[in-house]
Amino acid sequence: MFKKIDDVVSLFSQLNKPIVILDRHRVVAINTILAEIFSVEGHVLIGKTILDFSPEYQENNLLSAPLAHEYINTAYQTGHVDFNWIHTDVFSNSIFCTVNLNRIQIGNSNYLLGMLENIKLISKS
Repeated sequence: MFKKIDDVVSLFSQLNKPIVILDRHRVVAINTILAEIFSVEGHVLIGKTILDFSPEYQENNLLSAPLAHEYINTAYQTGHVDFNWIHTDVFSNSIFCTVNLNRIQIGNSNYLLGMLENIKLISKS
């Protein structure tokens, strides 16, 4: 168990995978690699929800909002979920990826640790 979010951030800042920590739907921490994928400074994503960087619909023609809630709730309930997702960067480019969400405990609270894999960027231009 980690005592505070900074402990987790210092660990995943050393990893070569894009990583995010979510408190329910809100981003509370990310590493540099994730910020680079979204073409932003890291602090821009803090406090945002995953829906702020997702299209209205996913590739399966389902609305992103209820689908995101379902995946997040599943991760909190079961401890883990993997799924395919489309994100968008600040230039509206599509980022296709597999998301791996794991429930982790930090202090006395549960958070989600998300890792993005199999990333494919599709430029809008």
